[in-house]
Amino acid sequence: MSELSIERVVNISISRNTATVTRAAFGTPAIIAMFATSKTSPAFDRSREYANLTEFSDEGWGATDPVYKAAQLIFAQNPSVSKVMVGRKASTDANWDAALNAIALASPDWYCFSIIPHHVCTVTFSTNFITGNTTVFNIRGVAVPTVPYNTSNAQTYTDIKTAIEAAVTGITATVNATNKTVVLTFSDQLGAFPVTAVTTAGSSQPTNTIVYDRDDQFKAVAAWTETQKKIFFLSSGDTEMYNSGSTADIAYFMKNTNYVRTVDIFRASYPDYFESGWMGECLPYDPGSQTWAFKNIAGAAADTFTSGQATALDNKNCNYYPTIGGVANTQRGRVAGNEWIDVIRGMDWLESALEEDIFEKLINLRRIPYTDKGIEITVTIMRKRFADAVTKGVINDDYVINVPKVAGISTANKANRLLPDITFTASPAGAIQNITILGNVSYT
Repeated sequence: MSELSIERVVNISISRNTATVTRAAFGTPAIIAMFATSKTSPAFDRSREYANLTEFSDEGWGATDPVYKAAQLIFAQNPSVSKVMVGRKASTDANWDAALNAIALASPDWYCFSIIPHHVCTVTFSTNFITGNTTVFNIRGVAVPTVPYNTSNAQTYTDIKTAIEAAVTGITATVNATNKTVVLTFSDQLGAFPVTAVTTAGSSQPTNTIVYDRDDQFKAVAAWTETQKKIFFLSSGDTEMYNSGSTADIAYFMKNTNYVRTVDIFRASYPDYFESGWMGECLPYDPGSQTWAFKNIAGAAADTFTSGQATALDNKNCNYYPTIGGVANTQRGRVAGNEWIDVIRGMDWLESALEEDIFEKLINLRRIPYTDKGIEITVTIMRKRFADAVTKGVINDDYVINVPKVAGISTANKANRLLPDITFTASPAGAIQNITILGNVSYT
């Protein structure tokens, strides 16, 4: 005869209230670029994470690919980030908003990011082509074979498209005879980006204007980033950035628009992917543990500036990488809107951590009663996270939490199970970045 189970007398059931929520990744950099799904094997969809450069090589990225170069500079820093996320902008995406939204939906766990602009320039001719005209494009030093006028203006534009795409690797030409435009879209960011077009012969020749839109892409990405809990890093070699009188450069625009989630930096050697290296240098460290100024970026050469140029960059909240005291180091460490990068990152981390902490408690407790003791459960979570933030160097220990009493909360809020009006004040911990010492030496 079998023995009766002990559970008839003592029955113990242990519930595991240990569910955890996904925590935001504040140490993961991303590189966003436009490339074909066939670029990698297996085929690339929207996003993919890489732990090292070997994984890039194994999937088909070449050493000359801009994405590879950016990743190489990230992983060159010591200590290194644990992973890099690569996001793909599809050629069919309506705009950068559509691309970034799709990438964020596929893989939300990235924080600081840079983009590889798909270079676009528009050549607009002043008049239609006529009999006898011949047009020669030179694109990145490649002389496109001469295109003669052929039957009609429309056919001549078609011939221009065919000639350009046959002569220049990695380019798409979109022509519009009615608008008299040739739009050149480049698939990469390699090398210089000069385009010229010269029309000769015939009884008259159209002139042309050429407009590049790399900065337009930066502006579009910056606008998107303002709506996200992320930070966008860009670099540019436009010398107007250190022209104090310029109001047309990207640094002036970003400052004037007061973007607090965009970081710009001048680089004479653009594109050298410096912004990616800067992310790689700082992201291995916890929010609050460091500033973004005075950082030496492995694999990046310093630029030289006059005092006036440096001041102009300072006044536009534009970062730069000079040599000071014999050491190459990042200067400023600010976003375009003049806040410190470390403050933005620290506040983002604190906000996300609080949301995650409280939601985790809601998930694991059967019920939080609508009482003063129930409110105290939330406040205790806040105090614990604030204490952690003080330890990490995100905020000072002067924070104050203001808590409502249940008796003072409206019946409507109680009926809707909404706990309102918990407020707090806190100050960023800050950091010392400039020092002035005044002294006096005299005979006594």
